[in-house]
Amino acid sequence: MATKTYNCKDCGREIVLDALAPAPECCGQTMEQSQLDPCTTPSAMEAKRTNIADDACDDGVK
Repeated sequence: MATKTYNCKDCGREIVLDALAPAPECCGQTMEQSQLDPCTTPSAMEAKRTNIADDACDDGVK
């Protein structure tokens, strides 16, 4: 089941609903769908190791 997350600008309330459900209302206005932050961490471990100096996999070679 696909879901969507909605946030209220006024009170900060967060609601997770079915993707087909209409947008809920809170504080007298329609809630807006949350926007996800873009992923900033590499997905492959090989790429991730070189970006984080304090990582346990860091071999100290730059």
